[in-house]
Amino acid sequence: MDPISQAVVGVTAARSQKKNNYLLVILIAASAGMAPDLDVLISSEKNPLLSIEYHRHFTHSFFFIPFGALLIAAFYYLFLKNKFTFKRIYLISFLAYSTHGLLDACTSYGTLLFWPFSNERVAWNLISVVDPVFTVTLILFLALSFFLKKRIFYFLPIIWILLYFFLCLIQKNRALNALNGLINSRNHIPTQILIKPSFGNILLWRTIYVHENKFYIDAVNTSKFSYFCNGTTLIKETPNEILQNFKKNSVLYEDVKKFIWFSSGYVYFDKKNNMISDIRYAFIPNSDKALWGIKFNANNYKKHVEWYSKNNMDNKVSDRFFSLILGENCTKI
Repeated sequence: MDPISQAVVGVTAARSQKKNNYLLVILIAASAGMAPDLDVLISSEKNPLLSIEYHRHFTHSFFFIPFGALLIAAFYYLFLKNKFTFKRIYLISFLAYSTHGLLDACTSYGTLLFWPFSNERVAWNLISVVDPVFTVTLILFLALSFFLKKRIFYFLPIIWILLYFFLCLIQKNRALNALNGLINSRNHIPTQILIKPSFGNILLWRTIYVHENKFYIDAVNTSKFSYFCNGTTLIKETPNEILQNFKKNSVLYEDVKKFIWFSSGYVYFDKKNNMISDIRYAFIPNSDKALWGIKFNANNYKKHVEWYSKNNMDNKVSDRFFSLILGENCTKI
């Protein structure tokens, strides 16, 4: 999730260590909660896929938690040895650091929770990478838990996290039931299904399923009832079908293979424009306009791909997004 959410959840986990100097506790816990994302520093101008390969990689795994917490604790102990014991700093760091990978796995980006034993990108698709309702409310409850002395406020942040993710699960199941109804109405037999929340909310969900070598991209609005928002289709090619267009074991071949792995196979191969898009993400949840992807020179197998992103949300796009939130141009299922 976003750094603010990671910091606040990290502080919530380390809340039991308030005993004294709580501002320092907040500082250590917030830092530890965000620390795994320092993997973004692993990058290369020559190889743009290096950063996506190692983001949410080993620093986010269960295996790395004790070592990551140790690094944070060692850093802060240099400055706080007169205020805290190393044991206490490490415990704060450990509790906060341990929340990061789990929280990221609740999104759809994919997190290597079980590295080095598995390279599976775990993505539970429960919450958007940025969710203001979740984060702002958690900040308020956390502030109350620190500044009000009644014991009930101590548990508010934890209760809110559990309740909100339970609500996310309910909403996802509602979207899945709606999608199954839509699939049945089309007499389709899906071989793959993906359901993920759209940007910043758990009311509007992007749905993708595969039927007879086509991606069917639609949206489901779950604000009151389940509304189906008709979308579009794209041709689906298997990883092997895409890779056979490139010289095996070349730089370009390996880059394309890596991008397909990163995207969990939800890719569209645009041969005409020499582009491959990650169709899991789009500003408009029933659109085929992907947020990012790769471009390549088909005549130069020794050159790395180029990364492209479309992160400009203009008025037309935002108007269309909010119309879907309101259920406009959608049909009740």
